Amino acid sequence: MSAGPGRLQFSEKYSTDEGIANELGEKQWATRASGELGLVAFLEGNPGRAARLLGSALLSTMASGDIGGQIRFLELIGRGFEEVNRHTEALRFFERAIKLADAEKDSGLPFMAGKHKLWSPWANQTRQRRFLTTH
Repeated sequence: MSAGPGRLQFSEKYSTDEGIANELGEKQWATRASGELGLVAFLEGNPGRAARLLGSALLSTMASGDIGGQIRFLELIGRGFEEVNRHTEALRFFERAIKLADAEKDSGLPFMAGKHKLWSPWANQTRQRRFLTTH
């Protein structure tokens, strides 16, 4: 997959955001931008770079206590595993994202993680029915 104009713009934007955040000493925002560059790398067909950037961003958010960042990157990594049909690994990341979100009252449910957990072949049918009747 080649980098089209839209992807190049996202890559440049997040690179610029990361640079500005570093200049301002905003490590959390630099980490977030770096993680988003991991998503761009995945979309550009560079899974090795994506794994390095997202993995590093996840570890940084864990070290700094950035719960929102952890949820975001756990969900993105899980989605990446799902894209390459590694559903068992994906489920582990989604479950970790949901567990963090459940403990953080204002975070809400990570959409893709919740969707995967509800509709995967391993999902509990009672949980699916409860979700459908309450939403």
